[in-house]
Amino acid sequence: MKTIESTDFRTDQPPGFLIVGLGASAGGVQALREFFQHVPEDAPVAYVVILHLSPDHDSQLAQVLQAVTGLPVTKVTEKVTIEPRHIYVVSPNQHLTMEDGFIVPSVNLHVEERRAPVDIFFRTLADCYGPRAVCVVLSGTGANGSMGLKRVKERGGVAYVQNPREAEFNEMPRNAIATDLVDEVLPVAEIPGRIAAYYHSLGTVAIPVQGENRPEQQQQALREVFTLLRQRTGHDFSNYKQATLLRRIERRINVRSLPDLPSYATFLEQNAEESHALLKDLLISVTNFFRDKKPFQALEQDILPAIFQAKKADDVVRIWVAGCATGEEAYSLAMLVAERTAGVLDAPKVQIFATDIDEAAIATAREGLYTLNDAADVSPERLLRFFTKEGDSYRVQRELRELVLFANHNFLKDPPFSRLDLVTCRNVLIYLNATAQERVMETFRFALKPAGFLFLGSSESVDGASDLFATFSRENHLYRTREAARSYYPMPESAPAAPPRQAALLKLAEAESQPSRLSLGELHQKLLEQYAPPSLVVNEEYDILHMSEKVGGFLEFSGGEPTKNLLKLIRPELRLELRAALHQAVQLQTAIEAPNIQWNKNGEPQSLTIRVNPVTQEGDTAKGFLLVIFDLNEQAPAAEKVVRTANEPIARQLEAELIQVKARLRHSAEQYEYQAAELRASNEEFQAVNEELRSAAEELETSKEELQSINEELRTVNQELKVKIEEMSVTSNNLQNLINSAGVATIFLDRAFCIRLYTPAAQQLFNLIPSDYGRPISDITHRLEYGELLRDAETVLDKLMLLEREVKTTDHRTFLMRVLPYRTLEDRINGVVVTLFDITDRKQAEEIVRASEQRLQRMVNVPSVGVLTFDYTERLLQANDAFIEMVGYTRPEFEARPFTWRDLTPPEHLEASHQMMAQLRQTGRGGPYEKEYYRKDGSRLWLMFVAADLGDGTIAEYAIDMSARKQAEEAVATDLAGMQRLHELHAKLATETNLKLALEELIALACEITNTDRGCIQLLSDDGQRLEMYACQGYEQGSPFIQQFLHADWQAADDPARPDRTRLLIEDVETYPPLLGTTEREVAMAEGIRAIQSTPLITRSSGLVGVLSNQFCQPHRPTEHQLKLLDLLAWTAADFVERHRAIQALEQLSAGLEQQVQERTAQLHESTEALQKHLTQLQQAEEVAQMGSWEYDIASGKLTWSTGMYRLLGLPAGSAANSETYLGYVIAADKSFAEGLMQQAWEKHEPLDDMLRLQVNGQVHTIHIKSVVLRNDHGEPVKVLGLDLDVSEVKRLEADNLQMRLNQQKSLLLGILNAQEEERRRIAESLHNGIGQLLFATKLNFDRVEALVPKEVFQGANQLLDEAIQETRRVSHELVPATLDEVGLAKSIQGLCKKYSKTRIRMHCEIVGLETRLESYLEVAVYRICQELLTNVTKHAEATSADILLIEEDNEITLKVRDNGKGIGSEPDKPTGIGLRTIQDRVELLNGTFSLHIPDTGVGTQVTIQIPIATD
Repeated sequence: MKTIESTDFRTDQPPGFLIVGLGASAGGVQALREFFQHVPEDAPVAYVVILHLSPDHDSQLAQVLQAVTGLPVTKVTEKVTIEPRHIYVVSPNQHLTMEDGFIVPSVNLHVEERRAPVDIFFRTLADCYGPRAVCVVLSGTGANGSMGLKRVKERGGVAYVQNPREAEFNEMPRNAIATDLVDEVLPVAEIPGRIAAYYHSLGTVAIPVQGENRPEQQQQALREVFTLLRQRTGHDFSNYKQATLLRRIERRINVRSLPDLPSYATFLEQNAEESHALLKDLLISVTNFFRDKKPFQALEQDILPAIFQAKKADDVVRIWVAGCATGEEAYSLAMLVAERTAGVLDAPKVQIFATDIDEAAIATAREGLYTLNDAADVSPERLLRFFTKEGDSYRVQRELRELVLFANHNFLKDPPFSRLDLVTCRNVLIYLNATAQERVMETFRFALKPAGFLFLGSSESVDGASDLFATFSRENHLYRTREAARSYYPMPESAPAAPPRQAALLKLAEAESQPSRLSLGELHQKLLEQYAPPSLVVNEEYDILHMSEKVGGFLEFSGGEPTKNLLKLIRPELRLELRAALHQAVQLQTAIEAPNIQWNKNGEPQSLTIRVNPVTQEGDTAKGFLLVIFDLNEQAPAAEKVVRTANEPIARQLEAELIQVKARLRHSAEQYEYQAAELRASNEEFQAVNEELRSAAEELETSKEELQSINEELRTVNQELKVKIEEMSVTSNNLQNLINSAGVATIFLDRAFCIRLYTPAAQQLFNLIPSDYGRPISDITHRLEYGELLRDAETVLDKLMLLEREVKTTDHRTFLMRVLPYRTLEDRINGVVVTLFDITDRKQAEEIVRASEQRLQRMVNVPSVGVLTFDYTERLLQANDAFIEMVGYTRPEFEARPFTWRDLTPPEHLEASHQMMAQLRQTGRGGPYEKEYYRKDGSRLWLMFVAADLGDGTIAEYAIDMSARKQAEEAVATDLAGMQRLHELHAKLATETNLKLALEELIALACEITNTDRGCIQLLSDDGQRLEMYACQGYEQGSPFIQQFLHADWQAADDPARPDRTRLLIEDVETYPPLLGTTEREVAMAEGIRAIQSTPLITRSSGLVGVLSNQFCQPHRPTEHQLKLLDLLAWTAADFVERHRAIQALEQLSAGLEQQVQERTAQLHESTEALQKHLTQLQQAEEVAQMGSWEYDIASGKLTWSTGMYRLLGLPAGSAANSETYLGYVIAADKSFAEGLMQQAWEKHEPLDDMLRLQVNGQVHTIHIKSVVLRNDHGEPVKVLGLDLDVSEVKRLEADNLQMRLNQQKSLLLGILNAQEEERRRIAESLHNGIGQLLFATKLNFDRVEALVPKEVFQGANQLLDEAIQETRRVSHELVPATLDEVGLAKSIQGLCKKYSKTRIRMHCEIVGLETRLESYLEVAVYRICQELLTNVTKHAEATSADILLIEEDNEITLKVRDNGKGIGSEPDKPTGIGLRTIQDRVELLNGTFSLHIPDTGVGTQVTIQIPIATD
């Protein structure tokens, strides 16, 4: 048989330099830096770096490496020649391949190129450079590099791996080590030196292939090596190629840096692990999925269809994968078969036998678990269909696994499988010698069915066994069995030989029994061979495959090595003609005849005709064979058409043939007699053997029955085993799904603390790979920041107790570690179980809850906001400090006894509280509502409550102290009542003429306002020198206090008429300094008077007219509001006194009447303004407890919301908390303001106190935002804590209160205006009917005395009387404009303009709108304002023209008055005149605006007034 040579290895030492491929991933940059820092620059080595990173990563690796090494670093972007002492790197989005000394970059287009660039380069490096290839695996994640490393080792290269304990990410090194093919595991710094040492050791050790050329010492060492290898591993390598074995041993000597073979033998003897390493180097169980794609495509498209073509459901397709290694090739075939049978109803059964002599490889194959890089050659579709992802690995699905049967099998020694349709044996024969190859081919021919297929590796063929196999596809190394003689399984060399006698008996038995087993076809064949001319069959190489019995006479054996070649065995005189005939038959593919060849047989000349018939039929398995017939010219020529080689006469041929036949006949007779004697002797022997065989047959029959019985038992046991396997499969699936779904990291340790099992989740914490089973847990690195795991396991195993700890990882996660004993069903302790539950989220949640509790604590402890919780049994559960302080308890007192809200609620509020509880049960929310609560001392306080159901049977209630507001409301009500009394009194005084009675009414109201029953009013005497008592209350006539304390003797101490004319307040008479040691003090104390207030009565025109005093029985100071009401009352009293005196003195009254009215209106406006300010202060206390808190971490920029915040925004808890979400709820009008607030809080770190409007669930809510900035010890801002309060309800209440105040102001304004108009009307009537008539009567009487006085005096006096009468009429008409009620505002203004046009001023009046009448009070107010403005223009402006514009538009009245006079002053915004102040006060009472504009020239004035028109 022809030896199958391998092209994978070079027989000589590798010339040139080494090429080192370095593969790395995560953490690889630092490892590469350290590697190249230690690279010797003089070593003839080229380095190629493959860094597996994201394709989008901007790699600066070339610059980084150039900084640490003197070797030139090149970034490969195009095809470049590889040179020694150079470093080559590639971009992450490309991969490298090697082509004839060039490095070729290619873009990553396919999945495997992106997934495994390191493996791709290692493979092409190994294929191109073989023993010169060196691969180095450094830090990284995944299994990248482990597949390519196998190819490097297969081609004779070297593999080094970084020590996993040193690597930043150790998954790549650990997966490489798991292949068991790594030469050395070293720290990164030592690898460059070891590579250089390996290079220098190449060629230093040489082991001659021929044994006779080896020294005796080397020969002895080699025997020791193979003996140790056979003893320790059980493998015999006698059938392997000597050159390959010796080359692998040389490589191991170089790797171990040993000087010679004897040193290695000693090293091997002393280090048992080296035996395993050498075995791995010799076996090289390397393969991958769909290795060599084109042959597998041919297998899929041509071979499998032919195998399955005639197969039905009852048939079986049997396939044998010999030398399956780790199973990838077997599973590849299984995938093709599964795809072929998918969807076929009558598909045959399939059995795939996969065998190998490497038990570790078979164990890996049975496991069916492959790394991501192992599966890189599998298409994504097949990965999805036939594999299940487990972590970063892929497991073969059960459907595929059940097709393949794995077994440990040596096809050189063990019996083969039979009746096979396909045998694949790829890349195995290249390691075997010629004899073993021949035996393997005969074994495969025996195992295959007729027309079965053989699939070999890319470097293998059947050239030495062409008689057994025909070529089906030479390109793809696919072959088919020939239909030749029946094949027998060759006995292995190691089988014991049968004794000679037994062998002879077997041959005899076979010969005797053979006729009985002959079929008709075999009988026909035997008869043809007996009576036909001698013949033989040769293949294309002219090797004899079969020959007939009589053809031996034409052959001749010579000395030397035996051969089967026909041209070497044929007799020399026939060789030339036979060679020519064979050549012509092969070339012409037709039958060739060489007639009448003269030759001598046993010294007798004979004539011979040789015919050569080639097999040319397509599809025939014998195609290419040649049938050679030797005809001694005694037979007639063949009937078929032949080509003759000569044209001798027929007679000569017949004569020669006749001579040959006669000679042969004589020879046959002699042979017959001799054979007859031999046959008689043999017959006797055969009869004896036949008896023995009959006895053996009976024994075999008995054995057969026993075997059938055993077979039945085995079938029963097999059925039970199948059921158990199915049950175990279901249990295994359930357990696997439980493990995968639970996601709990679990590790099972035996009693020696070695790993027995682990879950996929454990690989996230421990650097575990499948090869770690059986390794001590202490050898496994992990990500736990805890180093006492082994001690804890020892403690648990010793004390048999559960141990729990919380441990943290290097990536800041937290796990609950539980260590407990491993108990069997028999309650035996077989180790420990370590489980780790990820509680990171729980710990974070706890931290969040703790922070939330702290924030909540700070939130609930906000001053003035009480927070309490209670259940539906009305029992109070908790309360914050603010609430406890509100009700007057201390915390120990509050917690000492059980409280219910009933205990604190007055009876009159119980019904409202029950209604609130009903609302709370129905909607989950209650309030806001107000009620009173008892304090500890029995007093009461008003609280505003908002309640919410917390969903756990408890209720949270927020309370705000509303006592101040209630008091303010009562004060406002009192004020309103006082104002009402004042208004009524004012209206009454408008018609009252009795001064004493009016003053008594005033002092009574003053006592009511100040809550006292003592008071008096004193008026300044006519000479202005003393005070006279006009009215008093609470004193008896002749009271010593009245007699002494309020008369002349008291002037020195209590003179309210002192120059500053301010109020006198004596809060305590007993301690008032001016009264100390005086009798007045004693009189006051004796009268029971302890405090006094005296308010001067000051008119707008006349100044001080008197004093209003109140006396109090206790030290007292009236409130500011009371004092303002007293001021208003004093102004009213002063106005009344002044009015009363004006009636007595018409001249002073006429000049100051309007001024008094305006001053009184201004004072009323000031009082109203103060009231508004007070109400604004009350609104600040009206806080609503719907709130949410937030926290902003300045360092991280993280925003955290409380549950209340989510509820406030109507979001589910846990939604994304960020500024964009919050801004999404801000209405458009407030969005820019809200962005400014966020910038103020988060960038400028300033506190907030502002309002925002948010739209939540279609409703606009007003939110009050408050925040504080927390700072560290250095004053640097750290966090911003904020609170969002929903004050929508408060705003609504404020709006209601505002509307109420507006209504009150409107009522007050109407009252004031009505009082003013009534007063004006009364004064006008008095002037017209009283003073006017008196003046007219005076004029009549004065006419009578015309003759008694000088004419000039009479005329002057008479003229004065006429002017007084006219002035009285004018004033009375101005006080009551008759046209306003009759014709309306527009015509009245026009009439007013016409009236003033009669003066020196030119008037222009324009009115827009006012088609309908306004309310009477508004018309009167506008008319009075316009009248006052025109009066000012006439009297003070010295103007010559004036313009009036009155517009009604958009529910608003606009009045503009402009003149060209001299202006009113330098500060137009601060009018100082009484008339303008009165106008401004009146406009403010009407909620209008007043503006004054003076041009830069200083000439002229423009007054603009805008007054809203009430729409309701």
